[in-house]
Amino acid sequence: MAVQWALFSEPVLVGQAFVTGAGPACLPVIMRQQVGRISLRHAMRMCGVVSLDDTRLDQLVASLARER
Repeated sequence: MAVQWALFSEPVLVGQAFVTGAGPACLPVIMRQQVGRISLRHAMRMCGVVSLDDTRLDQLVASLARER
């Protein structure tokens, strides 16, 4: 995964991830800064594929994903 800070007023990381499973794929990544301190390992465990219609998804992240 390679991300960089986006030029928004909110702290958002955007980039690309290379994942394997049924086959290799390069997917867009959008991450919002987590409130509070968590370890890098915990943050990586929280990563996953999420539907844009999932109600648990942050609305800013969903709108940015739709724009990409």
